[in-house]
Amino acid sequence: LAASHTSRFLGPLIRWLAPGLDADAVHTAQVWIRKAGHVSEYAVLCALCWRALVIGRSVTRPPRGLWRSAMIAWLIAVAFAMTDEWHQSLVPSREGQLRDVAVDALGATLALLGILGWMRRRIRTDGSPSRQSF
Repeated sequence: LAASHTSRFLGPLIRWLAPGLDADAVHTAQVWIRKAGHVSEYAVLCALCWRALVIGRSVTRPPRGLWRSAMIAWLIAVAFAMTDEWHQSLVPSREGQLRDVAVDALGATLALLGILGWMRRRIRTDGSPSRQSF
């Protein structure tokens, strides 16, 4: 059902970019583009939630409070994904999919892995306490 909402512009765009693709390949490309959109949207949502939770906070190594904030940000993003799919199940032309919640959770997870990797590089690893502001 969601493909019918995006096929009006994605299909022609894909056919223009790759004119030799058959209908199945165009459909597959549309699905991957839509799923990549979900991953990136929920990655941004989770990153923004995390940032809102830690703004102005100074931490001393190890950043236990930041790990907690990361989990809360992930839970907020996944809860939003679940409520979004529930809402879609109430719209006649849409349907809610548990698979889409999993894709959205993947985006949130990737954002947190990136953030936590960035934090790890940013905090000194020589063992001395480091005051960092996130």
